Amino acid sequence: MTDSQAQQELALLSIAADLEGIGDIISKELARLAQKKVEKQRTFSEEGWQEIQRLHQAGLENFGLIISVFAAPGEELVKRVEHQGEHFDNLEQQLRQSHIQRLHAGSPEAFETSSIHLDVLGNLRRINAHLVHIAKLSLQT
Repeated sequence: MTDSQAQQELALLSIAADLEGIGDIISKELARLAQKKVEKQRTFSEEGWQEIQRLHQAGLENFGLIISVFAAPGEELVKRVEHQGEHFDNLEQQLRQSHIQRLHAGSPEAFETSSIHLDVLGNLRRINAHLVHIAKLSLQT
């Protein structure tokens, strides 16, 4: 096996590990949080739910870019994914602050779902980090 082939093989193994990591976050973490929310009969505030959906949508857009990277790998597209990843991280921080402001304002829904809400945001951020890593690795395949 050539050095190039070995590097490509390692990149593919890392991509598979990232995909597995995403699957684990969804099947273990997010599913557990959804179950906890149902069992405790909690409801996100309307604003909080819209924010979660907004962050999820940003993640879906990044996933679409990843598919494009696989179809036509290139530096420009990977840089776009990295830029979107930074935007995602900034958005996640803004949404955390927004949630904390609702807590300070005394929103009962925000108080009742705070740990779930913040964990969902954090897990979506972790998924996005895997996506950005996959994009970078795609240049080696």
